[in-house]
Amino acid sequence: MNRFIPSNGEAFKLLVEVEASTPVELMLYGYEANLTNTVHFLRQYGDANVAEVGLFQGIHHFEFPFPKSVQKLKIEVFDKRSNASNGIKIKNITYKYLPLVQAFAPHVQEYIDFAFDFSQSCGYHETGTYESASGLYSMVFSDYVRSWEDQTNAIIYTPARVNHTNGIVEVSKYYFDQLTITNRFMILLHEFTHFYYNTKDELACDLMACNICLMLGFSKTECMYAIARLFDYCGTDQQCKAFIERKKQLIDFINNWTNEHETTI
Repeated sequence: MNRFIPSNGEAFKLLVEVEASTPVELMLYGYEANLTNTVHFLRQYGDANVAEVGLFQGIHHFEFPFPKSVQKLKIEVFDKRSNASNGIKIKNITYKYLPLVQAFAPHVQEYIDFAFDFSQSCGYHETGTYESASGLYSMVFSDYVRSWEDQTNAIIYTPARVNHTNGIVEVSKYYFDQLTITNRFMILLHEFTHFYYNTKDELACDLMACNICLMLGFSKTECMYAIARLFDYCGTDQQCKAFIERKKQLIDFINNWTNEHETTI
């Protein structure tokens, strides 16, 4: 089953009521209608392989805030195990417009707007160089991020990185095509803080990216999904151990976050 939400580019909070008449591994899938690689959320409720979670059944309500605009949102519900929607239906959808969030400093706001617009549209755009409204910021969008330091042009297996000298962000289409819009946005915010603070502290940049997303009005749940997805592939056992600790600190930060947090940028 699927529904279309004509959001008309406004910020809004979506309230979805879903009913499953039989136990399912419910998937809620929201994306831009008629545009490729534009997933806003892909959430699972219920897991047959985890006893303490169990399967989803009955009527439940879900909230999805969209603090940055979407054009025409399409929502699908289905059972992950069968990829079918038999016995699952969207009973009701309501939405209300959200107030505008107080803007950041102009040069920071320009990057935030640029990063979100790029995150939303890069799934169906060609590779190339993209610039922000005033030309202050640039992103080089390629199939893969490649090494320029040693002139080998070797592939670097990362979704994005920033040049600490000039602030240009290099983005991998291969990785970004696999990510939700919120995933992409958080990565680009992470890279921005590397340059803005001239730091190589990965956790500090993660925390600032989370803080900005939450200040903008993105849900804690969506931020946690983004964090979990970013640490899917951690490399060596030692790297995995470090990533697990880093993820734990980020989830603790998100859980304890309140709108009293402030950013210094």
